[in-house]
Amino acid sequence: MMRRSLRLRLIAGSALWIVLALLVAGLALQWLFRDLAERRLEDELVRHLDQLTGRVSSTQDGRLVLSSPLSDPRFDTPFSGLYFVLVDREGRVTRSRSLWDSEISLPDEPAPEAGVASYALTADGAGPVRVVERTVRFFDVEGNARLAIAGSIGPIVEDVATFTRFLVTSLAILAFLLIAAAWLTTSIGLLPLDRLGRAVARIRKRQAERLATDVPAEVAPLVEELNGLLADNRAMVERAQKDAADLAHGLKTPLTILGHEAEALSQADQPDLGLRLQAQVQRMQRRIDQRLAAARAHARARTGQEVAVAPVVAGLVQVLRPLAERRSLTLHQDVPAELVFGGAREDLEEILGNLLENAVKWAASSIAVTGAIRAGRLLLTVADDGPGLSDEDTARALVRGARLDEITPGDGLGLSIVGELAAVYGGRIELGRAAGGGLAATVLLPGRTA
Repeated sequence: MMRRSLRLRLIAGSALWIVLALLVAGLALQWLFRDLAERRLEDELVRHLDQLTGRVSSTQDGRLVLSSPLSDPRFDTPFSGLYFVLVDREGRVTRSRSLWDSEISLPDEPAPEAGVASYALTADGAGPVRVVERTVRFFDVEGNARLAIAGSIGPIVEDVATFTRFLVTSLAILAFLLIAAAWLTTSIGLLPLDRLGRAVARIRKRQAERLATDVPAEVAPLVEELNGLLADNRAMVERAQKDAADLAHGLKTPLTILGHEAEALSQADQPDLGLRLQAQVQRMQRRIDQRLAAARAHARARTGQEVAVAPVVAGLVQVLRPLAERRSLTLHQDVPAELVFGGAREDLEEILGNLLENAVKWAASSIAVTGAIRAGRLLLTVADDGPGLSDEDTARALVRGARLDEITPGDGLGLSIVGELAAVYGGRIELGRAAGGGLAATVLLPGRTA
């Protein structure tokens, strides 16, 4: 479905890039926050190391001592997270009271004499710590001493975890808002296409002749091309209809003459030849009438006319009632008064008239005309209790469509005319078996309820 929906493709693409961008941004922010926290801890440790360097001194035997306590009370609080370690030239270790009975084992390789070394390690009992170390030399004592300050990174881990939870929540809300904004922006951006689709649908329903040109600049070329295509198609259809009408009218006079000649032959010394000629002339005349009716229907279908169905059915039944009574047929009609056909009255009369004439010809005792609206389409059914069509003939008739008159002898051109007129309005004819065993002819046409 996504491949067929431009809206879904745009929203899905936007959502994908939004999620990827926020994911990268979230990872970058998390790394930046942790890096800043570690740098801040390291800077703090270096300040304490500078203070420690200024207050440490060496005795005659080389032992390191503090001339005065450090200013931060955490060095005296057990496991406070801030510790110092002093290692004299003999390797003797002096630890802050905050380490209590734990130890921080410094690496074997001391820090360079110039500068400060920084590294992480795990202290027994104190957990993971960040250590800054400096090597110092006292002028009155041989050998180097190592001074180290350690700070627990546990608070940093907790701060990073808290920041990550807040960041994930914030980015999830931001992603939702951005995706909603993308959906709204895409929907607003595609509104001209939606309006264009509805405008094309109105043209297809013969409710308009061309597309409105008050559209955004990006859609204007498409609208212009469609209007040009509609104009060309309309001109081509009009020329074809005119040519068909001219041809049909041009043949009517010769056919009329041929009809008179055939009638004269049938009344003279060649009656069989005259009758055969008359039959062919009548068949050609019906073909011409059929073409003219289709041409007129095409022209009327573009006007957007509507007509109530029930009065048309009532009028046709009234016209055919005398013929039906002569054949002892009963005509039933069940067409709701609110049904409306989306086309010309003449075409509806042509469609139903042909179906009713065919039913009167083949019915045994009754004919029923029914109408309904289903799935937005007008369904009109004419059913009789005659011999009907076999399943094989019905299937072949539905496949061959416009040549239904050749499927069952006696149908003539009536069903073919019905099929062609229904196709003009985008409909079709369906044949089935009626409840009484005869033929049920159903036409699907544009319509609505009033």
